[in-house]
Amino acid sequence: MAEIPSSAIRSPEGDPQAIRLTFSYDGDAIELVAAQRLAKFVPRSDPLDEADERSGFWIELRGRDNVRLFRRILPHPIARDREIFPENLHGEIIRQPIARPKGIFSVVIPELRDVHTIHLMASPSEGHRRCEHAVERTKFDFAAILRQVEEYRP
Repeated sequence: MAEIPSSAIRSPEGDPQAIRLTFSYDGDAIELVAAQRLAKFVPRSDPLDEADERSGFWIELRGRDNVRLFRRILPHPIARDREIFPENLHGEIIRQPIARPKGIFSVVIPELRDVHTIHLMASPSEGHRRCEHAVERTKFDFAAILRQVEEYRP
């Protein structure tokens, strides 16, 4: 079982609190579309000290003075191509470019007391550029997200 950070917020029942963030994307533009509070354990953070000059896609929770508190490394959600399977079972599978990628993805983060901002870091989504260093794609004020968060009711 994952350790719960000492700064994790707990519900009155003692369950750790987490937030599911749902994002939509259109091309490379990423927008937060929903936030739900969950009573859920979140696996411990990916290493915090290896962020600079790294390629990939991840979310970071940062505190005062931009201090990293949590990081979750994710598969790049923006697909620039898709596999096309042939009708003939022995035919060749081909990759077809997507002219304007659109979609939705979500990530579950711990609700930590000291978080001030949430940052999405990403390398370019084009296949031949995914090895380039990631840069901040967008950031969000955590307090503003908490004001809009919905309680999850299954």
